[in-house]
Parts: sequence; C-alpha cells; structure tokens
Amino acid sequence: MPGDSVAWALLYTYMIYLLLPLRLSVCLILSILMAFVHLLLVGVLPKPIDFTENQLGANVLLFICANLLGCLSYFFLERRQRRAFLETRQSLEAKLVLEEESQEQILFPERTTPIRSECFISGLGQILGTRPSSSATPSSEIVADAHPHGVDHCVQEYGKKIMGACNIWII
Repeated sequence: MPGDSVAWALLYTYMIYLLLPLRLSVCLILSILMAFVHLLLVGVLPKPIDFTENQLGANVLLFICANLLGCLSYFFLERRQRRAFLETRQSLEAKLVLEEESQEQILFPERTTPIRSECFISGLGQILGTRPSSSATPSSEIVADAHPHGVDHCVQEYGKKIMGACNIWII
C-alpha cells in the first residue's frame, strides 16, 4: 500500500539533500516532486479504511519536516565542506611558499642568511655611540635611547653601515 511506504519516501527525501551532489534548489524540487507523487498515490489508490484526509494531512506534515531537516543538514554540510576546502587551500599555499623558499635557499644561499636583531641593534648602538656592543642592555632600550624615531627609521638611515659591521644580508 502507498500509505505504508511513507517512511521510505521520507528517508529518500532526506537522503536527496545529503547524498546527491546537487544545489539546494534542485534538491528541493526533487523532494517536493517526490512528496507530491506520494501524496497523489495515497489519495488516488483504493484503501480498505477511509482515513484519507487524516493520512494525507499527516504525510504533508512529515514531508515538510523532512524537507526542513534536509535543508538544515544541507547547510551544515555545505559549511563544513567549505571550511575543509579553505583549510586545504591555505595549507597548499603554505606548502608552495615553503617550496619556493627552499628553492631560493638552494639557488642563493648567501641571500637567505637570517638577520640577527641583537647584532643589528648592537651595531646600531655602536654607530650612534650610545652603548658598547658588550652591553647587557636589552635591544629595545638601545633603540629607544639611540634614536627617537625607533627601529624602522634607524634601519633606513643606518642599515648599510650595520650590515657591513655585522656581516649579514638583508633581503
């Protein structure tokens, strides 16, 4: 009997949203079409008991609930897939950057020597005549004492002298 197959119709309605790789609008059209066909069969085929109006009303409510649940599941699944895609994309971008840096290190090893901020700031203090290089003063205090405009200004102004003094490369 068609009235006994409402559970299968509800299951298929819900599975349309989860398993088929379709847009939400297509899933909604398919599930409404399936509900309409099921309700038409329940209403038209002969029945041994005359509870057609009650059964049709209950089936309509069940199909509405199944569609709402399917739409919610679709949105949550879509959000999770987008997040996973973005994380994968970010990790691939990071991997490409690391590969490019390693290729650059292989091709130009002298250009990739890291700058040591302590050496740089100590050299800056020596050039400006504020502190000796063996001072135990923290680097930030040396820069604050050395120049009122801070590190960025000092790097632009004195960077070449310090680069030669510290024997380092700035990329």
